[in-house]
Amino acid sequence: MKKAFQILKAIAFLLLTVGAIVGYLFFQVWQNDEAPKTSKARWKNDTIALGHTATLYLEVETPWHRELRTSIPTSFPEFLPPVQNFITHKHLFRRGSLNLNGYRTWKITTHFVPTRVQPSETHSIALQLVPTDRSSPLVAQVKLPKLKVFDPGNLPAIIKNPKNFQNETVPALKPATPEEKSTSRFWYLIGISILFFVMMIVIYLRSESSRLKQPFWEKALNDLAKLEAEKGLTPTIFFSRLTDLLKRYTSKRFGIRATAKTSTEFLATVTRLEKIPMAEASELPWLAQLADRIKFAEYEPKTDHSPRAITLVRRFIQETKPQPEPDDDHA
Repeated sequence: MKKAFQILKAIAFLLLTVGAIVGYLFFQVWQNDEAPKTSKARWKNDTIALGHTATLYLEVETPWHRELRTSIPTSFPEFLPPVQNFITHKHLFRRGSLNLNGYRTWKITTHFVPTRVQPSETHSIALQLVPTDRSSPLVAQVKLPKLKVFDPGNLPAIIKNPKNFQNETVPALKPATPEEKSTSRFWYLIGISILFFVMMIVIYLRSESSRLKQPFWEKALNDLAKLEAEKGLTPTIFFSRLTDLLKRYTSKRFGIRATAKTSTEFLATVTRLEKIPMAEASELPWLAQLADRIKFAEYEPKTDHSPRAITLVRRFIQETKPQPEPDDDHA
């Protein structure tokens, strides 16, 4: 049982250390309040005809405490307006899971229509952020990758007016809201770790509570019963554990220090105590001499020695354990 608790303590310390490190990293991210950054930005096709839809794929990293509001840019190049029709052009706006560094990755797919031939590599778009109480940026700036636009000729008249192009007859839907992932591995891991940690503390406290409530003589009798039931022990190990058990009990019961004594020396001290019944103390020298002969002289005990020794120790504990105080109610 002690080994199990030692393992649980080690796991608890490990979880506590990991939690402290992750908490520190998250605090650092919050304290720095860094602006969102673009980890990936690419066009579906980096060459497109004037007036055709250009699809942009983005991955934007935000600090854990900042949220993107929509996938539709709040500012964009005049010649490259976004398409806001969610029926004919499917947008993606996915809120990813947090990583252990304290950042969240947003996956965004949005569409633009170039209205004139002009390089896009020197331009950028802005994605709106949810405001916070702190003095923080309200938009995430995304630099556009290079897009080559060519003029195929014979363009429809609608392209000449970008405002009309953005307001087609098909009714536009509301701006996309973030898609939450069905599961978040990070928070599942944190939740399981916290649950395991709490369970471990509860088990440990219950064990400690039961251990403290159990009198030492009852513990000695329980340990004696376990030793009696254990099979396959060599005589040396059996009698060594038996005498150690007896020493622990007698030390707590009568205040005798037993750590530096042989069994014979220790039990000789015990037999001189006035509180011990002579009938029980008279057999202790036999047990002490037998244990020392087995330990130091490699003596081979007889088959009845082990049951006799168990009976002797059990009777000794039962006869010498503290008795309940008499009830004085009728005195």
